[in-house]
Amino acid sequence: MRAPKDHIWLTDYLSPRVDLRSGRFKDAKDLRILPPADTNANWLESLTLPKMSRRITPEYVDQTFAAMAAAFEWLPVQIDELHALARASVRQRGVLALPPLLFCGAYGSKFGCLLSNILACGEVISFRPEVASFPTDLVNGLAMKEVAQWIAVVSDLTESGAFALLPLLDRDVARTFHAEHIPFRIDASHINWIMSCQSAAEQFPNAFEKVVVRFDLPEMTDDDLIQFLIEIAVQMRGREIAGEARKYALLLLRSTSTRQPGDLANLMRSYIDEGM
Repeated sequence: MRAPKDHIWLTDYLSPRVDLRSGRFKDAKDLRILPPADTNANWLESLTLPKMSRRITPEYVDQTFAAMAAAFEWLPVQIDELHALARASVRQRGVLALPPLLFCGAYGSKFGCLLSNILACGEVISFRPEVASFPTDLVNGLAMKEVAQWIAVVSDLTESGAFALLPLLDRDVARTFHAEHIPFRIDASHINWIMSCQSAAEQFPNAFEKVVVRFDLPEMTDDDLIQFLIEIAVQMRGREIAGEARKYALLLLRSTSTRQPGDLANLMRSYIDEGM
């Protein structure tokens, strides 16, 4: 059977409409990973028939990172680097094929979740790879998704989770991924992995660090926040108000408990709009 253009085969095995008749999957009902026996055929067919890949345009990538820049305006360097990675991937392949991404620090989880939800229009699947249900959840996700081009999100990544994910992060290895209880190998090389951990100081195994692109997003210090707020004022009114902006930024930090850069930025803009 030939796959339609822009479709992805998840396995070399044939559709269960053929295989079940031949008896190749006669023991499938005994596999713990599968749904109840009366739905085995549908589950296997969903996994063994080609799935459409999600096509993404460079313009969509630009819109995505414009939204990210608005939500995380204090991280322009990281966003620009990610934007370049995504745009190059889409221009070359027409689909999203990012390297595995790891966001570490206070903003890591929120950043990764927002990025994945925008890129995949909310069609993401979340994992905790160190728990017993992995990689069962991954394989079920592959079977149930209508499209093969999708994003997997891992929040609060641990060292044990990093070890569990390692075989899936190398696209060459992931092309013949073998999950326990599955009677055939699966191609998981199309998955885009977006991972996060809470601490920018977190260290992971060398083999893991070599295959991921890591972005440290630590919490901003008060000095960082003051400089950030000054830059907002300068962008709005020019360099000549930098001194007054510093005074107000200091006052703002003393008078409010929030240290969320986005909230502070809104307060600074309101102050400037009111006549600073």
